Amino acid sequence: MLLTVALQADWDEYKSRFVQSDGRVIDKKNGNITHSEGIGYTLYFAYKFDDDETFDKVYGWYKQNLSKNSHGLISWKWGKDEEDTWRVLDSNNATDGDLWIAYDLLLMAKKERR
Repeated sequence: MLLTVALQADWDEYKSRFVQSDGRVIDKKNGNITHSEGIGYTLYFAYKFDDDETFDKVYGWYKQNLSKNSHGLISWKWGKDEEDTWRVLDSNNATDGDLWIAYDLLLMAKKERR
């Protein structure tokens, strides 16, 4: 029971530090960018903690802001450019981000079928 309480507290702390109210996941050690890996990890833990609200917000932000590249894969890096505009900074994909997000969506689809 104590482990569950401690883990929930860690999840709540993570969200308060790295997940904005609109669902953007921020990498504060890397210029406040958002990357597909961070989204994938956050979606996974939202699933594990049965936090559908956070899952939906993060997934919604990702769908709205991280466009697919010419190969149909997720652009990996979003942040502020040299002209102070927030946008996709690198449309290449990151395989680990792609795999995490695909896995998270599979987990949620299985959960919703139950």
